[in-house]
Amino acid sequence: APAERNKQKAKGGSKSGAPQIASKKPTHITSQTALLEKRDHRVTFDGSVVVTQGADQMRADKMTSYADADNHIERIEARGDSYLKQTDKAEIKSPDMDFFFSGETHQIERAVAVGGAYTQSLGAEPKREARASTIEAVFVPGADGSAVDKIKATGNAVVQIHAQKPADDRINPTERELTANNVSLQFFPDGKNVKSAEANENAVMTVTPVRAEKGANKKTIRAPQMNSAFYDEGNRVKTFNATGGVKVEIEAMVEGEHPPRITTSDHLDASFLADSQDVERVTQEGNFKYNEGDRNGVAERAIYDGQKEILNLRGKRPQAWDAKSRTQADEIDYDRQRDESHARGDVRTTYYSRETTGNATPFNNTKSPVFITAERADARNGDGVAVYTIGARGWQDDNFVKADRIELYQKEKRMVAIGNVESALYQVK
Repeated sequence: APAERNKQKAKGGSKSGAPQIASKKPTHITSQTALLEKRDHRVTFDGSVVVTQGADQMRADKMTSYADADNHIERIEARGDSYLKQTDKAEIKSPDMDFFFSGETHQIERAVAVGGAYTQSLGAEPKREARASTIEAVFVPGADGSAVDKIKATGNAVVQIHAQKPADDRINPTERELTANNVSLQFFPDGKNVKSAEANENAVMTVTPVRAEKGANKKTIRAPQMNSAFYDEGNRVKTFNATGGVKVEIEAMVEGEHPPRITTSDHLDASFLADSQDVERVTQEGNFKYNEGDRNGVAERAIYDGQKEILNLRGKRPQAWDAKSRTQADEIDYDRQRDESHARGDVRTTYYSRETTGNATPFNNTKSPVFITAERADARNGDGVAVYTIGARGWQDDNFVKADRIELYQKEKRMVAIGNVESALYQVK
């Protein structure tokens, strides 16, 4: 807009010599004072500076505008309580900001906020917030004004995506937070919805249910490098991966419901539920380790179903153990909701002593380990029941029991052997 269309509340301000801003919407500038340096194509506005273009607005204590030879604004330096607002899209706040404008469309194409910056989404929920030492926003010019294309946050960056109200009140929605030294957000063309996110250097993703209720778990993922892809609306995470050494912590929202579950691996891939934004499925590969109280597991690969709370251990001979026994098999599944364990393929269990079987075996030595092998093992951990099927064999020293099926009932101190039973018990009470 030509300078005549600019409004300057300034002492000593000059309309006739002010730079022209060639844009489709008129730009209005108000300030306490203005200084025009025509030869340098520079105008300095001082004191409660407000720049408006349509519904968009910039504010600062002081702004210096630099123009090209044709008096088109190239950049604006804003100092002191700097602020940029794009109606129904986003706003950025920072002590100091620099704005850069396109040479062709004369619309804003880049903004750099330094000294402790903050940005939040405007318009439709869920709300999105970000803060960092420095935030750089890149814009794409359009017929209705510039839209955010990319935001890069550097230095103790924090990105928060608040929970969206679900269609079903029974669903417990989640808050998501991503922190790292560097975070980059890529937006869809509308400039309102995040398309992808990348975080590196001490990256942490936290997923926290809104309601602290039974079965609700806070999930924290830590890794050097993280990448996320989003659904095309609602700022909702769709898929997520982490590399470089991953640690996952799952904590019960209800105190005492279960011990913290901690897993580590080289790599992690996860998918998120569209409605609640809770974790749907997690795959961890490379040196997977699991710990929950005295329960542990190792495997090459692990798959976790977040809704059924089932952990599958896969790869070359995964192992699971606790204070009583250790099991190896081709496949091991742990059903957390039912507190059941299932092992398949060349199952080998070592009970550390007869006492750790609950004295359920007929072997005499109370301290020597007890070994049981079979093709399959199914255990109800809370009930102390373990069932070994298909070629089952249990032994301690020279004593053994063979059968098609061996059942241990630890609370009842009882063993049952069924089908083609053979036994050799040299010392029995």
